[in-house]
This record gives sequence, C-alpha cells and structure tokens, in this order.
Amino acid sequence: MIIIIFSALGLLLAQVGLPNSLARRHAGRKWLLGARDEKPDLPQAVSVRVERARRASANLQESLPAFFVLAVLILMSGSAAEESAQTTAAIWVGLRVAYLFIYLAGWQTIRTVVWALSIACLIRMALLLV
Repeated sequence: MIIIIFSALGLLLAQVGLPNSLARRHAGRKWLLGARDEKPDLPQAVSVRVERARRASANLQESLPAFFVLAVLILMSGSAAEESAQTTAAIWVGLRVAYLFIYLAGWQTIRTVVWALSIACLIRMALLLV
C-alpha cells in the first residue's frame, strides 16, 4: 500500500506542475519565474489545454485527502481485506492517471465515467474498513 500511496503523491506532483509546463514554451521564462499576476498570451489550443490541466489538478486535489485517509486507515487496521483494498487503491490511481489524459483530450462523457469509477473505488475502500 505504501508504494500505491507514493504513486498517488507522484501523480499529485506531476499534475500540479503540468499546467505551467504546458504554458512554459509559449509564455516564456520571465512569466514562469515571475509572480504570474497576469495570464500569459497563449495560443487558443495551448490555453485550452492549460486550463484543462488546471481543472484536472484541482479535481485530483479534492479527492486526494479522502484517498490518503482511507489508505492510511487500511494500513493501520491490519484488516484481512488489505489485499483487496490495495488492489482497489491501485485501480483508483490508474483511473486518476486515465482521468488526466482523458480530460486533456476533451472527452467529456468518458471523463465523467472515469471520475465516477474513481469515486466508487474510494467508497469500496471505505466499505472494506467496516
């Protein structure tokens, strides 16, 4: 489970930095190193992707605390269902990776299904603690 938790942390770090990485080439180093008080003048296609990356990152940050709490509780409980919970947690991380790429591609319906499945994983993790 610890490797899965670290994988989720790695995903968080990657997603937090992704919007600026996408904008960097067009916005320039001065903007990247500055206070970023103003939005850079980006081509429309880049701007859309940057905003999608920001929203995907915010969405991850909303569900990540629940994931971490559940994962730590599962570790601490020593439950017989820990193996099943680990599998569910790994699926959650995989779904969140898929969610990022699907969101960047702009596939709305699939994005919603993947998000709902990731929420179902969190619910299953909670139920395995009961």
